[in-house]
Amino acid sequence: MSKRILSMDEHVKKYQLDDEERATLEAFERGEYIPAPEKDQIKFRKELRESVIYTWAKREREKNKNINIRMSEEDINKLKAKSLKVGIPYQTIAASILHQYANDKIEIKI
Repeated sequence: MSKRILSMDEHVKKYQLDDEERATLEAFERGEYIPAPEKDQIKFRKELRESVIYTWAKREREKNKNINIRMSEEDINKLKAKSLKVGIPYQTIAASILHQYANDKIEIKI
C-alpha cells in the first residue's frame, strides 16, 4: 500500500504553511524547481559537513572547565547551608560568584 501524496491545499491545512512556504510549494508543484547537478550536491554536502564540524569545535571551545580550589571546611558548610535555603547547588553559587567577579559585576574586599 503506497502513501498518497498530499495536494498543496492539504499541505497548507495540515502544516499551516506561511506565505513564503506556500509560494515555494506552489512553485515546486508547477515544476519550477529542478534537482541541482551532482557536483553542486556534493559541494553542498561537503559544506554542510564542514559547518557541522565547525559548530562542534566551537562548542568544544566554549565548554566549561573544571577547577580545584581549596576552601575552609567552615566556608564550604556555610555555602552549602545557603544553597539549601535557595535550592541551588553550592557549586553553581560558587561559579556564579566567580563569574560575576571575573566580569566586574561585584567587588571583593580582601
